[in-house]
Amino acid sequence: MVKQMKKPDYLILIPALIILTFSACNDPVFYTISSEVPVIPAYIDGSPTNFVFFKDCVYVASGSSLYSYSAGTDGHGTWSDPISVSGGWIGSLAVAGSSMLYAICLENSTGVLRQSNNGTDWSKTPNINHDVKAIFTADNQLFFSVYIGDDDYAVYHINKPDTPISGLGKVKEFRGAVYNGVTYFICTTDGIYRLANLSAGAALLQDSNGKDFIGIIDLGNDVAAITRNGDLYLVSTTGIERKAQFTDKRSATGALTVFDDNHGRRLLLVGRMDITYSTTSGYTFGYIEIELDADGFKQGAVYRMPGENPSYSTVDSNERFITTIGKNPVNHIFHVPSSLNYPDMSLIFASTQKNGVWSYRERGTIWQWNAEEER
Repeated sequence: MVKQMKKPDYLILIPALIILTFSACNDPVFYTISSEVPVIPAYIDGSPTNFVFFKDCVYVASGSSLYSYSAGTDGHGTWSDPISVSGGWIGSLAVAGSSMLYAICLENSTGVLRQSNNGTDWSKTPNINHDVKAIFTADNQLFFSVYIGDDDYAVYHINKPDTPISGLGKVKEFRGAVYNGVTYFICTTDGIYRLANLSAGAALLQDSNGKDFIGIIDLGNDVAAITRNGDLYLVSTTGIERKAQFTDKRSATGALTVFDDNHGRRLLLVGRMDITYSTTSGYTFGYIEIELDADGFKQGAVYRMPGENPSYSTVDSNERFITTIGKNPVNHIFHVPSSLNYPDMSLIFASTQKNGVWSYRERGTIWQWNAEEER
C-alpha cells in the first residue's frame, strides 16, 4: 500500500487565502480604490482664481497669468495661451455686463484694479487709487473693498470710488454681492447688508451678524448665502432662514454655483474641505449638492454627496467622485454656460486649492473629474 504524503500546511491555506482575497475586493474600500483614475497634469496649475464669463469666453487666472476658454470645432472648447495683464499676481476677476472685465493685480503688495474691454488689452482702472482687496458684481454694478486696518474693510461702488457706501464704511471681509431685481445684498463675514438702491444706505439684515458668511449667490427668485461651518441660508429683505447644514466636521470654502443641465437636474454645488486642510486627511472634500426647484430652494431638500443618487446628481459615480475631485478642496466652482457646454450641459470647472483647474467632462468613454488639460 502506498502511503499518501501529507500536504504542507501552507498549501492547505492557499485556497482559503484566494477566497479571502476575492471576498475582500467586494469591500467598499477596495471598490473605491479600483475607481481611481490617473490624474492628468493640469494645464492651469497652482491655486487659480474664480471663473467669469465674458464675451462668450470663460476666464480664470493663476499666479500672474490669465487664461480664456472659448468654443472649439471638435465638440470641445480651447484654452488660450497665457494672457498678460501687465501686473503681478492676479487675486480675483469680475465682469460688469458685457462691457468690462476687471482683475485685481498685486503690485508691490498693493491691490491694483485693472480693466479690459476685450480680455486682451489691459489698463489701470481710472480714479481707483486704493489698495483693492476684493471685487464682485451685482446687476452689472462693480463693488470693491479696501482694507482700513484692524481687520476692517470699507466697501465702495465704482461710480463713487472715493466714498464708501453709507453703512459699509467699516465692515469685515467682503465676500460677495447679489441683486434680486429689487434689493442689493452685500455679503461680509460679519453679516449681510441690504441696499434698496445705490444711493441708499446699507442696513444689516436681522440675525445675520456674527455668523461668518463666506459666500452668496442668486438662485433665481431666491438668494442663498453660506457660512464657514456649512449652514446654508435663504436671504430676503426681512432676514435669513437656515435651509441646510453640514453634519460632519467639514467647513465650506465659499465656492457656490448653480448646476442646471438638459436632463431636468437643478442643483446648488457647495465647496467644502476639512477645517484644517491636510493632504492626508481624507477623501471627502470637493463639493456637496443640494436639490433646487425652478426658482430656488426646494422644500425639504438636504445636502447629498455627489453620485449618491446618480439620476439626480452632477456625477454618475460617487466612488469616482471621492477618488478624484473629492481629494481636493475647491475654492471656486463654475457651471459652464450653454454656448460652451455641449452636448448636454454637464461640463463644470473647479479651481482647486493647490492642484490647478479641474473639470468634469467625458474623457475617453468615462465621465470623470480630472485636471483640465491643454486643448
